Amino acid sequence: MVLDALASVCNQRQAVQEIVVVNDGSKDDTSEQIAARFPEVHLVELPGLGPGQARNAGAAEATGDAFMFLDSDDRWLPHHVHALAKVLNDGFHVAYGTTRTIDEIQGGFFNIPDQPPGPEGDCYNAMARWCFTVPSAMAVSRHAFYETGGFGSEEFGEDWAFFLRLASRFSFGFARDAGPITLRRLHQGSLCANPNRRQLLAIVNRLLDIVAEMDRQAPENTGRLRQIAAWMTDHNKHWQTVQEWYVAMEKEGLL
Repeated sequence: MVLDALASVCNQRQAVQEIVVVNDGSKDDTSEQIAARFPEVHLVELPGLGPGQARNAGAAEATGDAFMFLDSDDRWLPHHVHALAKVLNDGFHVAYGTTRTIDEIQGGFFNIPDQPPGPEGDCYNAMARWCFTVPSAMAVSRHAFYETGGFGSEEFGEDWAFFLRLASRFSFGFARDAGPITLRRLHQGSLCANPNRRQLLAIVNRLLDIVAEMDRQAPENTGRLRQIAAWMTDHNKHWQTVQEWYVAMEKEGLL
């Protein structure tokens, strides 16, 4: 899958100046295949530290003024870089666009955010409500990335935690006229597939910690997150995907 992901980066309408690939503990011949097919790629090897630390390692090796991320099972559509660069050039430190998710578990597809256009400007409260983007559909300036501290080492939900901290300090811009800029596969091997209740509660509790740390904390954010945690504790239910969890909370009026 990573070779297809890299091909989507190399096939951008707006040329990509630098590509850093982080192999986070894979023991197959992926690194050799990357080196043979994409000799221009800078390859970093890690012992399996998790997605957050892998992205941080890639950022540490990069030299540009902005970072764009791509998970190995996702694809950038050809206008991805152009669309996000345009938003950054408009003065935003954070840019994101629509992700089209192909749901291989329950069938069909869905968009993230589900009803574009997504939130813009001060997105802190919106991000505390729900994670309305994914790493493969966003760009962040070097300044904002390091000012926020990069991704955390959370076992699950490290992206949402990072985005919430980012939204507490910087305005977000949305690629309004671009349509979907990223294709994402939701499959049985995805981190967003078959989450257990412990993992999901860990996300909610981590968000509560972050909200409590912020000078600008809003009582409604804390109250809603506590409601979600209580609802999950009272309902011993298994969700096949994070998206199914989202839909269930939306139906309960928790979002």
